[in-house]
Amino acid sequence: MTALEGTIKEFGIADILQLICQQQKTGVITVEYKAGKAEIYLSEGTIVAAHDATSTAINSLGDTLIRAKLITPQELQKALKTQQNTFEYMGEILVQQGTVTRQDLEKALLVQIYETFYDILQWKEGSYKFIPKSIKIKAPVAYPLTIESLLLDTLRMIDEWTDIKRTIPSFDILFQQVPGMLPENLREDGLFVFNLADGSRTTQHIINESLLGRFSTCKILAALLQAGYISPVTARAGASQKSFKKISYQIFSATASYVVLCITIVIIFFLPTTFPENILPILNPAHLNQSSLREYRQNRTVAKIEKALEVYRIKQGSYPENLDKLMYAGFLKESDLKLQGPDQILYMTDSDTFSLKIGPAEK
Repeated sequence: MTALEGTIKEFGIADILQLICQQQKTGVITVEYKAGKAEIYLSEGTIVAAHDATSTAINSLGDTLIRAKLITPQELQKALKTQQNTFEYMGEILVQQGTVTRQDLEKALLVQIYETFYDILQWKEGSYKFIPKSIKIKAPVAYPLTIESLLLDTLRMIDEWTDIKRTIPSFDILFQQVPGMLPENLREDGLFVFNLADGSRTTQHIINESLLGRFSTCKILAALLQAGYISPVTARAGASQKSFKKISYQIFSATASYVVLCITIVIIFFLPTTFPENILPILNPAHLNQSSLREYRQNRTVAKIEKALEVYRIKQGSYPENLDKLMYAGFLKESDLKLQGPDQILYMTDSDTFSLKIGPAEK
C-alpha cells in the first residue's frame, strides 16, 4: 500500500483531508508539528475518529471517558485485557461490557475529533502522512460528519475563541452558581454545565465531565457568566502567613515602582527640551502609529481575514475575487477590512491560492 506524505507548508492539512475524503479512502493520517502529533482515522472517506497521539494515557479514548467520570480506571484495565485477546476496538468492548452507552461513546469520539481538528488546523508548519489500511472503528452514526461541515465548524470555533478567552482566560478558574439565580430556557447541555459549576470544579474539570469539548463548554460558561447566573469563586479566607507576606511584599514592590515612575514622568515633563518625546515616543501620537500595538492589530486583522477566506473557499469551492465578497457573504464586517493608519490590505487570488499582505494605499 502506497503512503501519501508531505509538509503542511506545501499542502495545507485542510486540503489534503478534503482530497482523501473526496476519493473515499480508508486509512490513517498522522500529522506532526514540533512536539505535537495527531492521528485521524477515515473509513471510505468518512472521519470516524481522531485523537492526540502525543498523549501519555494508556488509551486515549479510555482516558477521555475516565476524565468524564463515565468509567473507572479498573474498568478500562478490564477492557484492555479483553482487547489483547480479541483485538477489537476499545469503544466497542466498553459498549459490549455495558460499561458505557453507545451515546456516550459517540459523544467522546466527537469531542476527540473536534479537539484534534481545533489543534491541527492552527499548525502552520509540520508534516503529514496518510497510510491506507483497514479501520475497525465504527463511525458515530448519530452524527454523520462531512469534511466540509467539520472544517467549517472548527474554523468558526478558532475565530470565536479569542472573544471567549477574554471572559474565561484560564481553565483553572472555579465557578459557582449565584444564589437565587436559576437560568430559564436553557438547553440540556447548558443546564448540565450550569449544574457542574458548583464551586468545587475548575473550568477544566467542567470541560472533562460535560463531554462537550473546551469550546462548547467555555462558550456556555461565558454566556452563564455574562447573564449573571454563575460567578468566579473568590480566594478562600485563611491564607497562610507565608502567602500573606508574599502578597504584602508584591503590593509594596508594585507601589514603590509606581511612585518611582510618577517621579520620573514629572521630571521629564518639566525639562525644557524635547526629551519626553525622545524617551517616551508613545506621548507623541505620530509615533503611536508606528508602535508594536499597531503591528499587533494589523496581524490580528490579517489572521481573521485568512480564516474567513478559508471558510469561503470550503463553502464556495474557490477564493473570492475580492475581499468585499467576504462581507456580503456574512463572514466579516466592514470594519474587519479596514486598518488604522495609511496602509491597506492587498489581496490577490487565482481562485486556488491567494496572497494577502499589508502595504501602502494606492494613489
